[in-house]
Amino acid sequence: MVYSNSMVTNIRIASEKDFDDIFRIWQDGQKYAINPDPLRDELFIRDELKGQLKQKDAHFFVAVSTDGQIIGWQSLIPLIHNPLMSNKVVESSTYISDKYLNMNVGYDLLKFACGFARYIEAEFIFSWTLSTNKPLIRLAQKLNWQLVGELPIPNKNPHAASMLYYVYNVPHSEKY
Repeated sequence: MVYSNSMVTNIRIASEKDFDDIFRIWQDGQKYAINPDPLRDELFIRDELKGQLKQKDAHFFVAVSTDGQIIGWQSLIPLIHNPLMSNKVVESSTYISDKYLNMNVGYDLLKFACGFARYIEAEFIFSWTLSTNKPLIRLAQKLNWQLVGELPIPNKNPHAASMLYYVYNVPHSEKY
């Protein structure tokens, strides 16, 4: 089922068969990632991401190009594990294939996620990015995300950039 359309993409719910593309795009995006740890085992990370995709209260979406290629993905995953709060506060991740970085795919995915959050009764969406990721910072501002803090450069990685912490206060209304 297609939920959103733009010149470049259709957005749909991801399935397990999309995992290899999701992981490939995640790997490509690590150059923009939050202080990547080169010692983390790729197999471990692959299993963790696959587990998140299968999680019943996680929501993954893929952006599909007009020629049928997965070119980006978005997730909303519970940030708090208290069963009374797990659907109220979710974490957003957005990854785009390098070839499509400047084609509004990230905007389409993140805007879609902000709207979808209403249907899962989320109240807040949290996300963070490197302070050097200017395109994502502009995107957050454009979609009315609020900067709520900055995590300092970690002692264990003094060459890393600081991380900016953003929150989106999900509007709820009778109409969507």
